[in-house]
Amino acid sequence: MLNCDEIIEMYKKGELEKMTWEEFLDTCDASHYRWSWYPEETVKEEGNFLIVRVDISDDPDTSWGDSLEFDFLSDDERIVDWGVPVIITDFENSTAPYAYIFVEKAEKGYIPVSGMLHYTLEEAEEELKEILEEG
Repeated sequence: MLNCDEIIEMYKKGELEKMTWEEFLDTCDASHYRWSWYPEETVKEEGNFLIVRVDISDDPDTSWGDSLEFDFLSDDERIVDWGVPVIITDFENSTAPYAYIFVEKAEKGYIPVSGMLHYTLEEAEEELKEILEEG
């Protein structure tokens, strides 16, 4: 992960991509995530499948860029660094830092089914519907 000075330098050079929270989540792969605990924010359950709302601001690899070092950002912008830093342009007016993920109960916890983080509950429900129809 880059440090603050490196991210600021990239910003000054115009090297940081800007995207909305929804666009950013569409690029994320959470297939490596694992939970050993029961997801506290289960919003839908169908058999062994759950749709859960997750607070991804708890991710220790995330740099939200809301400290004084990033005072050049507008009120609605945050820098998120999950390997490649990007500027989220609608942070305050979005569902951030929450996402929905579709998981399956496993013997030792919960595993993501597709690894996709969804911006809305409706997107996650659509994925669940498709999986259940495929049987």
